Parts: sequence; structure tokens; C-alpha cells
Amino acid sequence: MNICWDNPSWVKWQNDQKKKKKKKKKKKKKKKKRRKEGKKTMREHYKYQLRNCKLVQNCKK
Repeated sequence: MNICWDNPSWVKWQNDQKKKKKKKKKKKKKKKKRRKEGKKTMREHYKYQLRNCKLVQNCKK
């Protein structure tokens, strides 16, 4: 970058740029999906799958 330090307005501008703070982006909040009545949570679903797997196939999990 070509810097011209003998130009006072350039130096002032450069210093102002350094002082400026970057704006932080706001994070969007994710909406929680409501579980339908009588539907299993993922944890329950996998727990059931594992138990089913052990009972039926005798796999080593």
C-alpha cells in the first residue's frame, strides 16, 4: 500500500480508521421446534433403537 506520511490529512484519516471499532453482527436466535404430542425425542428414539438392536441382532454395541 502506498503511504503518504507527509500528507497530514492522510495521517489523520489513517488514525481515525484505527480508532473505529468494527460492528458486531447480531446472532439470530433459533426458534425451538415444538414436539408434537406423543412423539419421541431423538434421545428416546435412539435408546429404543439400540435396545431393539441388542435384542434382535445381538450386536456388540
